[in-house]
Amino acid sequence: MCHDSCPKPVSGGAPLTETMTTVSREDAEIPVLLVRPEGDAPAPGIVLIHDIHGANDFYHDVARRLALAGYAVALPNLFHREGPPEGEGRQAVMARSQKAKQANQLGDLEAVATWLTG
Repeated sequence: MCHDSCPKPVSGGAPLTETMTTVSREDAEIPVLLVRPEGDAPAPGIVLIHDIHGANDFYHDVARRLALAGYAVALPNLFHREGPPEGEGRQAVMARSQKAKQANQLGDLEAVATWLTG
């Protein structure tokens, strides 16, 4: 599923808390959007994985929808080492994706999952 935009963003519903934070690992600071139901009640966690377009508005909206369903959702930017695409369109995001190292991204996901459950 590849989405470069968000056609119908969620609105209304229960209040949510959205925070941009970073999760540290030995070789990186991973930018993470954390969206959760407002309040101090514990919530089950989800690590949301984006496609080749990155942690864009579409995935921010998916995170909000999951939070409205009662989950704490962590959306890491798995392309933080590669930076933004060099140009517009599918070719640019594919080129960035090919630069990424799967071992780094898997390590980032493990660090975010550990942080979310800790």
